[in-house]
Amino acid sequence: MFNITNATEAASASSAMISQYLMYPTPTVTPTPVVGRTLATPGVRNLNFPLNAINNFLPGHSLLKQAFAPNATHNDGSYNSTEYELHNLYGHTSANATYNSLKAVFPNKRLFSIARSTFAGSGNFTGYWRGDTNSDWDNMYFGISQALQFSLAGIPYFGVETCGFNGNADMELCTRWMQLSAWSPLYRNHNNRDTIAQDEFPNEEGLKAVETQFMSGAALLVTPVLAPLATSV
Repeated sequence: MFNITNATEAASASSAMISQYLMYPTPTVTPTPVVGRTLATPGVRNLNFPLNAINNFLPGHSLLKQAFAPNATHNDGSYNSTEYELHNLYGHTSANATYNSLKAVFPNKRLFSIARSTFAGSGNFTGYWRGDTNSDWDNMYFGISQALQFSLAGIPYFGVETCGFNGNADMELCTRWMQLSAWSPLYRNHNNRDTIAQDEFPNEEGLKAVETQFMSGAALLVTPVLAPLATSV
């Protein structure tokens, strides 16, 4: 039912961008960050370079990296809320919309969704998976405190990328991490395409379609009976 051409949409976007620039002009001098903090300019609220500087691997520690400009304004009536104020609510509201949509389509089903962007109250309708872990012992260790913190925040359905997402996990690390993740509410093994495989027997093409067996450790093959009255598998 929309009747908006590309031309009118582009014109609207351009007008909104100009309006944002006029309301929040880009500073001519980039603030100088220090350890964990940006030096403040008296009387100036700089949303792109707030006082609590973050370490996001960009010179200047700007929140502009791979995201909407924090000083961009939203079309929410007279509030003119900034992206800085509403950014963390995006994942929260989208997860809420997903939950209610699924509930409308499957009213008698137990619903499931996980997100990487959450806010206070998100645990009512979604879980959280900690993405972009590194394949090292420190990241495995840190996942325990994160799970506890998310539980305290009302999001108990939490899990990490077991064995790590970035970098190559060796057999010892991956084994210990799988042992730990077995006790997590969410167990997810997922890694970067540029890293080595984390499955067992990764080069056995014939095993990729097998869904009725799995390994427990390096030597024990679990082959359950999956049909009634069966005496062999």
